[in-house]
Amino acid sequence: MAGRAATATITGYIYQFDYTVKCLLNLSNDNDSVDIENIEDIDIHSCAEDTAIQCKYHEATKYNHSMKLPNQFD
Repeated sequence: MAGRAATATITGYIYQFDYTVKCLLNLSNDNDSVDIENIEDIDIHSCAEDTAIQCKYHEATKYNHSMKLPNQFD
């Protein structure tokens, strides 16, 4: 029987949450908005355009759950 650990899945959700917070903090206009789990994982709406983002966390990738690194999501 295969293992039932959900560690990678949970880490993926944490990554998505952190990336969503980054998107919220980077909004340039008070009328811009962010939707979570709507069309895609993250949808950013502005007057100029809508952007749909599909987040993927790969288990082999090192991920440090810390917002201290400003370029973590670049």
